Amino acid sequence: FGNAFVPEDATTNAIAVGGGGTWDVTTVKDPFVVKDGSTYNMFYDGQGATGYQIGLATATDPAGPWTKDAGNPLVTRSAGHENNIQFAYVVKDETEGDTSRRGNMLYSGFSSTDSKFRIFYAYAAAAAGPWTKHGSAVLGPGSVGDFDENGCNNPVILWYNGQWEVWYAGFSTDP
Repeated sequence: FGNAFVPEDATTNAIAVGGGGTWDVTTVKDPFVVKDGSTYNMFYDGQGATGYQIGLATATDPAGPWTKDAGNPLVTRSAGHENNIQFAYVVKDETEGDTSRRGNMLYSGFSSTDSKFRIFYAYAAAAAGPWTKHGSAVLGPGSVGDFDENGCNNPVILWYNGQWEVWYAGFSTDP
């Protein structure tokens, strides 16, 4: 555990945990790769002493080598509903008229307030950011008895039938 996205040779970690004291010293996981031009952008979760945050590594080939971005972590945790953030899903919308908002990221935030997951949104002009958080959750827990009453997680963005859709995992009290 701890390292993610192993290339075909299955002997090399594409992304290693960071050095002592870094934001991703404990774990790197949950990679999500988007190709933009000739660059592969890997968004990944990193965990250190302060919890999970989202970082970026880039490569010109999906097999690597991958280089961690000097600006990591790109999307940082905060107190409350974004105490731990992870599971980034990113799309680039070339049709967006505002070029500063062409990069769109949904990510999960775990709340230290009520121990539930919510989905948040951030945008940027480019993969390396800076990423601007929307502020409040764009999707939260459902009502009592709903399949997502204890939160929502792992967002996926799809363009379908002329509109953006978000698919996600819900948590209920059912076993």
